[in-house]
Amino acid sequence: MVRFKTRWLLVKIDVMEDPSLCRSRSSVPSSTASSKSRPRISRDANVFMDRPMLLPSKKEFVSRLRRTIVWSFGLSGEPINAQILVKFYDASNQLALIRCPRKYCDKVHAAVTLLLTPQQHQQFPTTLEEVATSTGGGSNSNNNNNCIVCSTQSIHGSARTAKIATIRMIRSIYQHKLKIAIQEEQQGKGSPEAMTKKLCQELQDLMGTIQSIN
Repeated sequence: MVRFKTRWLLVKIDVMEDPSLCRSRSSVPSSTASSKSRPRISRDANVFMDRPMLLPSKKEFVSRLRRTIVWSFGLSGEPINAQILVKFYDASNQLALIRCPRKYCDKVHAAVTLLLTPQQHQQFPTTLEEVATSTGGGSNSNNNNNCIVCSTQSIHGSARTAKIATIRMIRSIYQHKLKIAIQEEQQGKGSPEAMTKKLCQELQDLMGTIQSIN
């Protein structure tokens, strides 16, 4: 019996603090440019507690990933898109868990790193048929205009190890959120009991969702 070999990519999603600075990759400031002219990337684990809609929806994230794969790898990208799955996506905690065949892992890893900007996502076709007939108009869907930057935190060979890594990262994020809630309570800005109860309930729900992944 031959087992279907897969890889699981745990991906961290960050967003540019100023979406107006999101440009095509050909116009990204060079290393010689001043640091003030470069887009700032928000990496605070708590930055989306009050602004979860900054990140794209799961549907748009998958669409951007598939378009990136086709545009980057052409014909060889079609079978990749047919077999990759985003098994977990949490915009509030900026995490995604992607499953793909082992033989395509390197290409999916590269596509995650080179994820298209919103402007490119609208311009570039999804399939090779659209590539052949496209006039540059691309998709007219309503896309989130925030420019996201993804980084692969870890790659796993089984669902079990991938879920363990995801749970550990989720726990560290909620520990950080709880620490902030306690600090705000000490400053008289909120009720720690209510916030703790809310965070624990959210964490419990997420643990159940992650454990059900197969």
